[in-house]
Amino acid sequence: MLKPLGCFSETRVYSDTGSIEKCIVSHVDYNKEIVIEYLMSGKRIAGCPKNVIDCVTGEKISESFSVYSDGEYDWCDFLIYYIRKYNIVLPMDFINKIGA
Repeated sequence: MLKPLGCFSETRVYSDTGSIEKCIVSHVDYNKEIVIEYLMSGKRIAGCPKNVIDCVTGEKISESFSVYSDGEYDWCDFLIYYIRKYNIVLPMDFINKIGA
């Protein structure tokens, strides 16, 4: 079973890792660029033609999204948007795994 990353309850996607409000912090303890590079290198495992809305601002981000995996974790490509725009807490086991 894959471990989901950043599937916030507000996004209403295939999994629920809790509210984004609990994941936004003033400062993250990882290197955002290393995390983003890692997420961008994942294997695409699914696509969905559903609009993606920023669950903080309500603005449209994209007309579709894809799901990626590294064999242990899975995530939607819009997680990168949230990491860039907000300080999103990610599980320490994931951060340690990728060396960020």
